Amino acid sequence: MIIRSYIEPVIQRQILLIQFIYSHPGCTVSEISEALNLSGDKIRRIIDIFRNDSTLNCTFEAKKVTLHNDINTIVKYNSALYHSSVFLNYLFFVLNNTEEVSIVQMQQNLQLSSSSIYKAHKKVAEFLQRNHLKLQKNIVYGDEFTKRMLLALLASKYNFHSQFETGINQSLLKHLLFKHHLIKQTKFSLDYNFFLALTIVGMYRLQYQNQIASLQDMMFLRNLDFYHDSQQFITEYFATLGQQNRLSQKSLDYFAYATLFLPHYNQQLLEKYDDYIYHIQPYTQLEEQIVQILPPAFDSWGVFRKDLMIHIFRNTLNHKDLFIEKPELEFSYISNEDVNPIFKQVIERLFYTCFKRTINDELITSVVIYLQNLLYSHCKFKLGLILINGDDIFEKYLQSRINSEYQRDNYRIQKASTIKEVNEIRKNNDASIILAPPFSLVTIKEQFVELTQSPHLIVIPVTFMNLNLAFTNLQTASQKLKKTLFYEMLTKRYSQIIE
Repeated sequence: MIIRSYIEPVIQRQILLIQFIYSHPGCTVSEISEALNLSGDKIRRIIDIFRNDSTLNCTFEAKKVTLHNDINTIVKYNSALYHSSVFLNYLFFVLNNTEEVSIVQMQQNLQLSSSSIYKAHKKVAEFLQRNHLKLQKNIVYGDEFTKRMLLALLASKYNFHSQFETGINQSLLKHLLFKHHLIKQTKFSLDYNFFLALTIVGMYRLQYQNQIASLQDMMFLRNLDFYHDSQQFITEYFATLGQQNRLSQKSLDYFAYATLFLPHYNQQLLEKYDDYIYHIQPYTQLEEQIVQILPPAFDSWGVFRKDLMIHIFRNTLNHKDLFIEKPELEFSYISNEDVNPIFKQVIERLFYTCFKRTINDELITSVVIYLQNLLYSHCKFKLGLILINGDDIFEKYLQSRINSEYQRDNYRIQKASTIKEVNEIRKNNDASIILAPPFSLVTIKEQFVELTQSPHLIVIPVTFMNLNLAFTNLQTASQKLKKTLFYEMLTKRYSQIIE
């Protein structure tokens, strides 16, 4: 379950807004409103907060807003915002707490009003329950692995660090991290920070190592190089400090699991997929189920299946969601807004059948988008270009321009002067684009409105004067029609599977 959705909305809005303004200097309120779906009044109030904050240098001049700060200042400001979250503070406290604490004591510890404490307690209890943990007298009970994942995320993303971290030699850990895992790296990324946070949490919670019950599938990966690299990394840490290595097999599995977040080990998992991960349930079953719902002649699945299955493996190992808040797969055609609900329902059913539990929506959506892109990239739709009442010279010029700018699509212009002729041409195409000079609609204007109500037809005004705009619109219309046809194809095909 994603932590982000539980953080107070006022804090989320400020985080979103400061990130957008920093990434788009000189943006306007209307541009922010359209991008973030926030009202203009809310945006202006938040901008006033930024302008009045002494740590920020925010200007709002000529209707354009800009942040004149470096990234380090922005990160510190965001960190301060997260530390003002009652939910995050309460969650962090109970995850580290080992003694029974009353609500009154919590009020004193966090210096909050009783109403704020009760609201936070309710939200935190709900969040933990959705992650198979139980909050009782402000102690968290449940799987140690899940607790560590949450603590690592709080440290790496929200900058909440436990007092117990002071007993860990972090400079030595970073040195060994470069020695064993980052030989060619020059700086940390988010993946490395999360790996380091997981490692540090594992270090200061060694007394709970025998309570880890969620990593039994790691036994299939113990022969891989990354597992041995992880063992050497941890062993050298204790040896350098002159301490005895008392790690159980469960802890070795845990630290090796943390190594899976380092990007360059993905390649090794891909190479060894068929020998290791493919033999772990429920991944074998899920892959077979996905193959069954793809078109029979779909022969490209083998090229992409390992990337997708590794993505699923890392995010569901032993039926655990990893609380990752960023996508790992790159997509080029389909976005979140284009997710087909029928196809998504099919994928959700497959996951539930294989994992025997509900998987978080973000992972499901990423898999749906990946498969939709895969299907979309292999769909061939026939689009027709119809020129209404155009003369021969104009037609030849348009065709020459189209041939040079849209070589992959192989568009061929056909002329029509009546509705009947338009409909005859449309019969041979999946969808059509009408190129309409302003004077050309005179003879068919009575039936034109009814004609253009079809979702499979788009009209583009075109003259010698607006050709550049017309060709831009042509590309947009082509993509829109293809996505419409693709969406309909998915709905028709996968509705039958659901039924």
